[in-house]
Amino acid sequence: MCRSNFKDERYILRINEGISMSFEVLEVAGVLDGEEDDLNSNVLQKNPITEDLANEWFVFKHSIFTAAEGAVPRGKHKKTRPAFTNDSQDLQKLLAKREQLLQSHNLNDNTDARIELNKINAEIKREYCSIKQSNWQDLCKSLDYKTPNTRLWRLAKKLDKIQPQVENTNSIIGINGTPTVNDKEAADALGNYYSEESKLALGRENKKTGRATRKLIRSCRVPASNELFNNPITSSELLYAIQQLDFKKSPGPDGIHGQFIVNLGSCATKRLLHIFNLSWKLGRLPRQWKTAIVVPIRKPNKDASSMGSYRPIALTCMTCKLMEIIILRRITFHLMNRNMLPQEQYGFRKGHSTID
Repeated sequence: MCRSNFKDERYILRINEGISMSFEVLEVAGVLDGEEDDLNSNVLQKNPITEDLANEWFVFKHSIFTAAEGAVPRGKHKKTRPAFTNDSQDLQKLLAKREQLLQSHNLNDNTDARIELNKINAEIKREYCSIKQSNWQDLCKSLDYKTPNTRLWRLAKKLDKIQPQVENTNSIIGINGTPTVNDKEAADALGNYYSEESKLALGRENKKTGRATRKLIRSCRVPASNELFNNPITSSELLYAIQQLDFKKSPGPDGIHGQFIVNLGSCATKRLLHIFNLSWKLGRLPRQWKTAIVVPIRKPNKDASSMGSYRPIALTCMTCKLMEIIILRRITFHLMNRNMLPQEQYGFRKGHSTID
């Protein structure tokens, strides 16, 4: 992952890095409701609630990661291969003999049994190799000029472990036609490309529409007396947002995974609610919420060296997504309650389909 210094520095580009989370490990976070509450309490009680938004966000993150380190197991988990099955009688006899030896002897105290086990394991490995060689020879004998092309292509793809869509590369052809030599240059090239692509050349008709839209937005300004936009965010609103959150999505720059949010203890939930209300009252967001990790995802069957072959995916903070859900719910209620949406609009509205 590297930071790109193109025009807008709010984005970090992650190059050639798999975005995959071990959900099996995070599933144990279900025990956090009890343990995390105690850990969060210990951390948060040492830091009383303040009106400093940046400090509150720092304390909250620190408590989350402290709780995670105490409850989520550490270590690397090896990727398991599917079990190899075969009906060979010789192999089945060896496996049964090994199982009997493991059940009838304590290998830690019996040296002879341990030596016998090593011999059986060696015989099993040799039998596996013999079976694989035999299967490969049978497969080759079954191929001839009558073999369908589909079967041949499937076999070729299985033999070719490096598929085109998962091909790793950090050599991107820049705008000036020169290839990049490292991840930093590739991130800068992609960043400049995305910044240019996001600029829309508006014609006269579009500019008129833009002015009319801005005028309409200014006319929709809500008076300060409107309770909907002045009342603090409630715990029920936060609970609703957590229920709506897709916690399986990848985390943003803060590193807080959705599983951590779902399993928050009561103390940390109150602290997060205070951060939301403090941000709502001040009209500001924590600085980290304004950043995003941009992951270039290669489009299928596209040239790996072309900048146009990558689709940018932005990963934002989970906590920021929570607050977006809360604010969007209030704005939607305000618009619907006052009939401010035209009846002709069907997109992005509940109970309305664009095909109606």
